[in-house]
Amino acid sequence: FHLRNYGAHSILILNIGHFAGGTMPWKQKSGTPSFNDGLLEVIAMDNVDLTLLKIGGTGESVCQAKKIELETLRAMPMQIDGESILLNPLQISIGFFNSMDVSTNKKTTYPY
Repeated sequence: FHLRNYGAHSILILNIGHFAGGTMPWKQKSGTPSFNDGLLEVIAMDNVDLTLLKIGGTGESVCQAKKIELETLRAMPMQIDGESILLNPLQISIGFFNSMDVSTNKKTTYPY
């Protein structure tokens, strides 16, 4: 897809349902995002969508995919895992490499 087809200034590629302090940018009518379904959520956003995220706004749900190939034709600012970077033109492939089970302790209440 092309960003200009969605009137978007940015895209989010997520494998979790919540983003940026608990916001939920994926439109629920487009399906339920899950961190363990093997799919990445692609969301097109414009500047207004980004501003409205904290009060329940969402972007435009583009698709869910197992693998995403991204190509830029000029240098673009990006944020990868919270780190800002200016990248020269590139081709990048994003997908799941591996997964693992994680064990956690049962949460308890402490008397303090």
